[in-house]
Amino acid sequence: MSKTTKRWLVLLAVPLVVTSCSRSSSPTSPTNCTITVAQQSIEVAFSGGPQSIFVSTTSSCTWTVTTNQSFVSITSGTAQSGPGTVTFNVAENVGAARQATIMIGSTAVTVNQAAGPPPINFTQPTLPTGQVGAAYNFQLTASGGVGAIRFSLQSGTFPPQGLTLNSNGTLSGTPVAPGSSTFGVCAADDTGRSVCRSVALVVNPPGTTESPILGNWAGNITVNSGCVPGLPRTVTWSGTFRRAANNSLELVATIPAVAVSNEVVPVTLSGTTLTFSITVDSRYDFTAQVTPDFRSLSGSFSGAACQPGINPSGTWNGTKQ
Repeated sequence: MSKTTKRWLVLLAVPLVVTSCSRSSSPTSPTNCTITVAQQSIEVAFSGGPQSIFVSTTSSCTWTVTTNQSFVSITSGTAQSGPGTVTFNVAENVGAARQATIMIGSTAVTVNQAAGPPPINFTQPTLPTGQVGAAYNFQLTASGGVGAIRFSLQSGTFPPQGLTLNSNGTLSGTPVAPGSSTFGVCAADDTGRSVCRSVALVVNPPGTTESPILGNWAGNITVNSGCVPGLPRTVTWSGTFRRAANNSLELVATIPAVAVSNEVVPVTLSGTTLTFSITVDSRYDFTAQVTPDFRSLSGSFSGAACQPGINPSGTWNGTKQ
């Protein structure tokens, strides 16, 4: 072989050596860390509350925590490293049994929460007026819950002097002084859960002449014209005509469709003509004729202009309950 041929062979071999070195210096893939937990399924009572999970891993391992359900909230922070503890809170369950998944890195932990007991249904009561020196008796009611419902006064509140609240929901006694009182009443079941309502009671002076319109009423309101679509539209209303602290008439009105709840408005009753005004999105003026036996009423209403030239108006009716 000639010297020239040997030189060409050496030159051809150099790139091969360089290529071989380049391959041997490539980085290796990082090793994934391993996360283990003490339990991969956690059982939680319907009442919920704080919970925790201990995480075991190497000190260099970083991991995040997520949950797929809103009733589970992570309280320890969602990004950690090394071994540690995940703390979380489970909200009270008032419905069917439910399940959530907490992801700690790539490790799944299942949270199973027991079904909640039936809710306590304690609707807002409207108390009839009382009178000084006259026996008073009103029965509060609630349903649902677990076991028997027991009633009690909310801490720090008191009914008018002379009245007491029995655990069965009876508010009774003989008022001794006129005035208006607001106090809280709670309905509780055997689980210790309770629902509280704020109630108002007006006690009139002795000898007050009661109007036959006083009491609980309910009926319909029909909007015939206005600025909302889908007219005419009929909604329900309910309320209590009662005496105010100054012995005038007032209505405690509820119209669920427009989020009016226990709105107190002054009422004028002249013979059998009834008038009052109530504010929803604007002022509405109601008028009605009451039947001679004061068992039913019907009339009309109108409101301020919702658009130029358009005033909401309609009819309404009611019957004494």
